[in-house]
This record gives sequence, structure tokens and C-alpha cells, in this order.
Amino acid sequence: MSRIELTLAPGEIYTGSFFIKAVRGRLTEGRIYSSDIRMELIVDSFSGLESEIGYTFSAQGLEEGDVAQGELYIISNQGEYYLPYVVTVLKKNIESSLGSIKNLFHFTNLAKSAWGEAVKLFYSEDFINLFVGNDLRYKKLYLGLSRFYGNEQNVEEFLLSINKKQPVEFIPERTQITIEDPVAIVEEYINITRNGWGYTFLNVEADGDFISFTKSVVTDDDFLGNYLSFPVLINPDNLHGGMNFGKVRFYNAFVSFEVNVTVSSEVVTKSELSRHLEMLHLSYDMFTYYEAFRTRKIALGTWITETNRLVDRMREICPDVLYPKLFKAQMLMIEERYNEAKWILDQAENELKENPDINSPAIWAYYLYLTTLYTREDSYIDTITDEVSKIYSSDPSDWRVGWLLLYLSEEFAVSPSKKWLFIRQQIETGCVSPMFLVEAVNMLNQNPTLLTALTTFEIKLLNYASQNEILTDDVCDQFVYLASKEKEYNKRIWPLLKKCYELKPDNDKLLTICEYLIKGDRRDEEAHEWYEKGVLSEVRATRLYEFYMESMDISKDNDIPKMVYLYFSYESNLRWDYAAYLYARVIGAREEMPDIYDNFRDRIERFSVDCISAGLINKDLALIYRHVYGNTDLDKSLADNMARLLFTHKITVDNMNLNKVIVYQSRESEETFYPMEDGVAYVPLYNRDFEVMFEDNFSNRYSVSSKYDLEMLMVPGKLATKIMPMIHGNLEFDVYVCECSSETVEINEETRERYAHILDDSRIDREYKSEVRSKLMDYYYDHDEIRELDEVLAGLEPADMTVRERVTAERFLVIRGMYDTAIEWVKRFGTESIDVRDLVKLCSKLIVRDEYEPDERMIKIAARAFSQGKYDEVILKYLADNYHGMTKDIRKIFKAAENFDLDTYKMCENLILQMLYTGYFVSERMDIYRKYVQGGGNTDIKLAFLSQCSFDYFVREYIMEPEVFTELTKARLRGEEIQTVCMLAYLKYFSENKELIDETVSPIIDEYLTKLTGQGIYMSFFKNLWEGRESNLSRFSDKTIIEYKTDPGKKVYIHYIIEGEDESSGEYVTEEMRDMYGGVHAKAFVLFFGENLLYYITEEYEGEELLTESASIQKSDISRDSTDSRFNEVNDIVIAQTLQDYDTVDNLLYEYYKQAYVIGKMFTLQ
Repeated sequence: MSRIELTLAPGEIYTGSFFIKAVRGRLTEGRIYSSDIRMELIVDSFSGLESEIGYTFSAQGLEEGDVAQGELYIISNQGEYYLPYVVTVLKKNIESSLGSIKNLFHFTNLAKSAWGEAVKLFYSEDFINLFVGNDLRYKKLYLGLSRFYGNEQNVEEFLLSINKKQPVEFIPERTQITIEDPVAIVEEYINITRNGWGYTFLNVEADGDFISFTKSVVTDDDFLGNYLSFPVLINPDNLHGGMNFGKVRFYNAFVSFEVNVTVSSEVVTKSELSRHLEMLHLSYDMFTYYEAFRTRKIALGTWITETNRLVDRMREICPDVLYPKLFKAQMLMIEERYNEAKWILDQAENELKENPDINSPAIWAYYLYLTTLYTREDSYIDTITDEVSKIYSSDPSDWRVGWLLLYLSEEFAVSPSKKWLFIRQQIETGCVSPMFLVEAVNMLNQNPTLLTALTTFEIKLLNYASQNEILTDDVCDQFVYLASKEKEYNKRIWPLLKKCYELKPDNDKLLTICEYLIKGDRRDEEAHEWYEKGVLSEVRATRLYEFYMESMDISKDNDIPKMVYLYFSYESNLRWDYAAYLYARVIGAREEMPDIYDNFRDRIERFSVDCISAGLINKDLALIYRHVYGNTDLDKSLADNMARLLFTHKITVDNMNLNKVIVYQSRESEETFYPMEDGVAYVPLYNRDFEVMFEDNFSNRYSVSSKYDLEMLMVPGKLATKIMPMIHGNLEFDVYVCECSSETVEINEETRERYAHILDDSRIDREYKSEVRSKLMDYYYDHDEIRELDEVLAGLEPADMTVRERVTAERFLVIRGMYDTAIEWVKRFGTESIDVRDLVKLCSKLIVRDEYEPDERMIKIAARAFSQGKYDEVILKYLADNYHGMTKDIRKIFKAAENFDLDTYKMCENLILQMLYTGYFVSERMDIYRKYVQGGGNTDIKLAFLSQCSFDYFVREYIMEPEVFTELTKARLRGEEIQTVCMLAYLKYFSENKELIDETVSPIIDEYLTKLTGQGIYMSFFKNLWEGRESNLSRFSDKTIIEYKTDPGKKVYIHYIIEGEDESSGEYVTEEMRDMYGGVHAKAFVLFFGENLLYYITEEYEGEELLTESASIQKSDISRDSTDSRFNEVNDIVIAQTLQDYDTVDNLLYEYYKQAYVIGKMFTLQ
């Protein structure tokens, strides 16, 4: 892993891990440090061959588009490494079947292809993240329309409102279904084509009992593509004979259409139906002519003629039906054609006897009644009357038999009151036949005193008389008198009162009408017309003028009679809105009626005070307020209430199904709703920008699809200026005043308190509050209002603030010495949001206060300031004592501390220890060591440092400062134990710089050579130091040394052959080369003049052998060492023999054997 790359959402906390593996199986250990407080290590140390390191990164306080960078420092026994990390903060994408939804255009495409999925996304918590840039203007709209989870219509409304689609159209293939004579349930289909995409939901309703369907709603699932075939069932059991009309209605919030259904049903044959219908019409016409005759609308002759025509037609089309024959017999007797009538009655009697099925009590009673018309004997009539009475007694509900008794009974003839009571009984038991009503009306017209009460019977009777225009003046007068005595309003009496007035208008009736309407608390438009008549006629009805005003349509501009103004100039108990309407017209007519205006002036002023105190407002009150207070001051209490009314707007809609107005003010975070009554609502709108929506009883909300009228009732300007000094703590007024002067937040002496109140109001939108708070803090600081600044700072919640606002707030926290709060914010949200100069001051103050107590987060924060080149002496000292990280970074701190003349002894020691631990050295290491030595220094650490330098010089072949070897000389002279690598480096250095060897160094060289060779350690550069040394070192003078360097721990083998001048090649000999120190291997060979050493070297590691080097060495030089060793003597003999100097060979052999003899005699092996 070369670096860690993360993509996080704002505020996200991420947990991850990475692995540290040992190289070539070397045991690895160390610690890890983070450069930033956002990146925290779960485990900060490791050891072994492989370790997993967990970490967490906090994106709290970061915003979309931010990039956080840093490093993880790995300090190990295998060196120093850093692992960079880059964290990019992006908004959380909304994933869908079409991919990531990044804007409203993407969302629209999803809605078009997968509506259900789009609806779910619309109500997800992440959807609001889409409202950025130009789409931010739709955020309030979304908040309002997403209030009710899952409502698809509101999603449709949203897309319509942002102009991303058009409403879905539904086009029926036909608008008329016609069915003839169904004999069983018929299934018809209404085919509908859908044009467009989006919300698909149709309610389905049937108008007609014979129409039914299996479902009452249609959704997107019912469409096949854009086509719907909707089944409609026609049930013949619910049809009546003839034509049946109905309709199927489809509708939703956006569209509505109907399909008409016409079904013909012949339950009888056409001829039978025709005869049946004609008989019904003939019967109706016959009763109508009788009613006209009895009410004196037609003469007797006309009635006889028309009735005979109708009866004859009945007999013609239905010759077998009995009752038309009886009708004919009666008409003949009325015309005094008794013989013809008797013949018909005799025929009817025979039919009744021969065919009992056609006989019924009513037919039989009617027949008996007709016989009395030609047999006029009293005894017969009494007999027939008794028999008909028995028939009636057996079924009193048959009004036809009862009607016959009216003409048969002697009792009814002599006692009108009994006849009245009999008719009353018939009607009260449910009889609705005009035959009885006309009889009763005629009686009433003859004797109005029969009307003694206004019960249901009397009212029904009078209504009948009114409808047939047969009311007499006397009856009307009696009725009006009784109506005036009624204690309660009866809506059935009211039409009769109107009729009576129309028949004969007079003020008495008008007075009764007005009083009766007032008794019924009638304030409707119809009642107003009568009240107006009463007012203009100057009738004296109690509260007439009040009801006249309160029944007036105050949405219109009405002409009010002067007498009304005069009446209310003395006293007014009108409801407030009607009083406002009246007073507004008084004000409007003050130039035409100055005397009336003067009478109203005080009353209007008192009224305005009451209305303002009650928080009332409408168009008329707005005029009154402007008039009364345009040039008059308000007291404090009135000013407070007026401030709440100044911004009221009247909203009017045509859709009466809407019951709420929902308003989102641009500066507020939550919606406010207001009730609608009769399509009207009064809403305070105090800001330039707002979102208005509407809601119905089904939680559907509307924006663009519901048109509305908006009317500003008051223009705040002048009144707002007047009350401004008295208004404090009113959010609407404060926002209005602050934003009138500037579209941006500009705080001055006049607005500072208002902005402070805006800041404290929980309704204010977070973004606006953030802008206000930052500007307010700047203002308080610039104007030395420290107490107010501290109050703002004390109430801050950083999680609710933007990065920009936190920068301002943290600056003031530091300025005001609120260090604990400031450092808590920095630790929680990172150092990006605080200016580095403030960061330096914050760290410095806290470090001193806490007496330089180490704290890991504080160390990182201080290091962050230092990395940006900002620090002071306190921070440097703190970092010098506590910082851990890469050696190069510690070195920077060291150099800065040196420039401040700080005590860097501890830092020097830490630097040396870390360099020793990691093997990473900086170029200034000798300066650091020197500084450390000046402070005393720990002997072990100093020797370890010199040992590491020696290792680098001897093994790694680095160029080394001469001071290292001077220090080594001093250490040895102090008697300190010197490591083997130091001896090797020391000898190598002086073998290369022999001119530096003096009387101090030379004994040390002797010591080291002796000690090392005694340990079997030898290097080729030793030969450069042998001259003038002890003879015991001469044993190496005859050696040829081959050196090889590799990684420590590897085995090295040399494969060689030694060839003489006359010898042929043999087998290679393999021997392991000894590791003299740190991977430097050596092998010594004795070669005589003329011999040739052929060799190659291999390395063995983890079971594998690798050839790394091959070469040859030939002993061909004739130079000799100064030592008199036996090797030199033999070598001289070989050289002389090669030169064919045999005399010299003989002499040398003599000397060689003589020396061997003497040594043998002098030294004896024990």
C-alpha cells in the first residue's frame, strides 16, 4: 500500500486497517504516529513478522468538497517510513437502478422509468442532499411536499412545481356506452390511454345503481404500458323499465372525466309499456283537471269536457279495465244521463261478480258510491254509507275510500269541524293526495278561523294552497298572525311568509318577516334582501340593523343607507368583521358625510384598539389601522400587536377542498400552517422569499397545481417605522427591519439587537443563523461589546455551525480566553477551521497553564502549527520535549529550538536514540551528538552512537566525519569498553590515513589488532598497519585475504582451486567464508610464487544457493615482506629456482634447514 485513499461523507467516522510485514523474515517492531488528530490509531505499536494496524478517521467538521491530507509515521527497527493518506469529502450519493442520483435531473429520469423507486428515494433521508446550487431554491418546496411519507401525489406535485414534467393526461376511447335490453350481467370495457408519465391514481365512482365494478381506484399497476381496459358491470336486476341513465366518473387531484352509460330495458312488451305509460299520463291529467276545477281555475263545463275525453281514451286503450268504466258512469250522471250511467254500472256489477280478481275494496266502494248518485233514497244512502265505512275501517290507509266518505257521510255534511278533523287525520297519517288537500283548502278559504295553529298539517295545507295560488287574503292574514306568535324558527313557515307578502305587501307583514328571520338567526343573502326592505321601509324590528349588516356580503362594495350609519353612530354590537366593514365605509365617505364621520371617529378609534389587541386583521381593518394610526402614535402594547398584523396577506383559492395553507418563510426552518375557511386564509408574510402550499383532508399538498390570489392587506413602511422603537423580540418584525435595509446581513446600531433576537429564535434556518452569528460576533468585537460577545460564544453549538462560522467563532474563543472550549472544538472538528495564528496562541496558553503536561492531541495540534511555520518559544519547548515522529521532522524542531537558544539536551538524546533505533541518520547528526556530549551525555548512548557511526563506515562504507574516530580515541583512553565494529572502523580509518597515527593512536591500533586477530578476525587492510608492530602479527604476512560483503545472516561459501606452474586443474574445494562482522566475510590463503587461485563465491539463504562472484588471483610478484618468516624463505627459494639461480637456491636451503635445527633444539612442545 503506497497510501490510504478514502472518500467519506461529511461527519462520517471511518474505521479501517493496513498491514505491516517484515522484510526477509526479519523480526520487526516499532511504533506508529499520526500527523493529525482526525486520524487516530487503534493500536500504535507492532512487533513480529506481520501486524494489522487499525485506525479511525473522523470527518466531523468537514464539508462537501474538502480534502484532508496527512501521514502516518512508522518508526521501526528496520527504518523509518511514512504512509500518506488522502480523504476526500463528498456528499453521499443516492444509488438507484439507474446509478447515482446526483441532481434533480437524474431524479426526474428515474421517476420517468421507475416511478415506485423514485417515490421511495423522494422520502429517503438523503434526498435533501440534492438541493445544492441552483436547485437550492426548491428545498423549502421539498420540505413541504415530503411531509407525509409515501404520498405519491405530493411527488407528482413536486415534479410539476419544478417544471420537470407535465400533468398526466387520461383520454377515454369513448365517452358514451349504450346497451339495449340486457338479460344477464353485461361486462363493458372503458379503454383509457395514458399520455405522459408520473403519478397514476384515479378514483372511480358510479352514478346509477345498475353500474358496478370490481375496484374503485386505478393505479399504475392496472395499466399495460400506457393503456387501461377498465371493466364495468351492468346488472339488469337494478334496471327499471325504459331508459336508464348513469355515468362512470374518473378523477384525481389533477384531472376528471366521465363516461355516460345508457341502458334500455323492456320488462314488458312495447305495446304494453306504451299503454301503461299512457294510462298513467291520462290518470294524472284527469286528477289535474279535477284539482283545477275544485280550485276554481276552470269552469264546470271545461272540466266535464276534458275529463270525458280522458276517460274515453282510457276505455279505448284498455277496454277490459274496470275503473275507466266507473269514471265514465260518474261523468254521465254529472251530465244527468242517468240511464246510460245505470247501464254501465249494471255491466260493472256483472263483471265484478263474474271476475272477483278485478274486484278490490276501493273499486267496490267506488261502485257503491256511484249507485247513490242515481238512487237518492236516504235509507239506501245510509246503507251504502255504512258499508263504505266498514270498508274504510278495515284499511284506513286507503285514502280513496276515505275520500268517498267525505261525500257519503251525513255527519261531515252537517259538521265542518268533523270533516276538517277527518281530513287532518288522513293527511297526518301520510296521505299526499291533492283530493284531500283541495277539500281542506276550500274549507279554510271559506272559514279562516279553522287555522288555529301552525302544525305540520297546516303548513302542508298552506304550502299546497300557495303552490296552487289559492290562498285568500284572510287566510294569509291569519297565517301571518300565527307566524308572528311562533317562538322558534321553522324553515317550512318561511316560504309561506314570503308568499303572503307577495300576495299583498304591507309593512305589518314585512315586520313579521324580518322578526321571523331574526328569530331564525338568518344572516344569509336571501335574508339580507328582506332586512334591506325592512330598513328602507323603516319597520321597527329589534336588532334589524344588526342583522341587516351581518347578512351583507362584505366581500362586495355595497351601498349602505344613511339611516344605518345614523343608527350605528350611537351604538354598535356588530361582529368585528361587519363592524370593520361599516367603519371602513364611514372612513371612505368622510368627505361626503363629515357629520356622520365625526360621530363615528371616537368609536372607530376605540374599535381599532380592541381589534389590534385581539390580533384581528382583514382588508377593512387594514384600512382602519392605516387611517387611525397614520398620524397617531401607538402605545407599547398596541405596537406589539400591530407588529404581528403588519405583514398579513389574504390568500384566496377557488378549490373549496383545501383546508390549510402551509407557508415556508425563507429564513425559517419549519413550516407554519394556517386554516382556510371558505377558500380564504390570512397569513403573515414578512420576507421577500417564501413558499406557499395547500393541503386537503387527505394530506395531499398542492403548489403549482393550485392557483391562488395573494393580497397584501397593509403596507408596513410608514407604520413599521413608527412602531420600530417600541418593538423588541418579534421575529417577523425583526427579520423585516433587518432585511429592508439590505439583502445581506449588515449589522449596525439599529439592527444589532434585532439580529441578536433572530439568532436566539429556534425557528430560524441554520444557514441564515450561521451568517448572522458570524457577523454579530464581528460587530460585538469591533465595538468592544465584550459581554454580548461572551454570551454568544457561551451559547454556541459547533455541530450546528458551518466551517466558515467555526473559523470566526474559534478566533473569538481564543481572543476571549475560552481556551477549554476552543481546544475541545479543535479536537472534535480538526484544525482546518482555525486560523494558524489563533492555533499558536491557543496551544501556547494551554501548554503553559497545564505546566507542559504531555497530551497526544495537543502535541499533534502544536506540530500542525509548527508545520505551517507558526510557533513560539512555548510550542517549541513543548515539541522539543514531547514530539514523536520522523527523524527529519524532529530535526526541524531541533534546529528551530536551537535558534531560540532553548535547552535541547533531551531532544538531542531522543534524536540519537531514534537514529540508533531506526538506522536513519540526518546530516546534522554530529552537531546533535556534539550538543549532547556538551550536556554530559549518557556513556552508553554515546558509545552506541559511535558504534552506529562505525558500522556505517565499516559495513555500509559511508563517508564518516573524522570526529567520530577522535571520539573513539577519547573513549578508549577513558577506559571505556569498545565494540568490535568500532575497532574495525578505527583500524580501517587509520589504515587509510596513516599520517594521522601518532603516539596516542598507535598503542590503540596495536591493542585492536592484537585483540581482533586473537579472535580470528582479520581484514586485508590490517597489512597496512603491521609495519613496526609486534612479531606475533607476522603470521598473517604470508596470507592472501579475499573479502566479500553481503547482508547479515547469509552463509557465504568460496569454491576454489590453487594451480601451480606445472600442475593441471583439479577439483574445486568448498569452504565457508567466516563472517568477520556485519556481513563482511573473509578467507585467507597461502600462495607461493607462481601459484594461481581460481574461485567463485555463492550465497545461501532460505535453502537457495546463488552464485554472486568469481575471480582468480596469481602470486607473480617478487617483492617480499620485511618480516623474516619461513613463508618468505620458502617463497625466495621458489623464486630463485624459477630464475635458475641454483647457487642462491643452495644457500637459501642451507639457511632454512639451519634455522629449523636451531629452533628445534631451543623450543620443545609440551
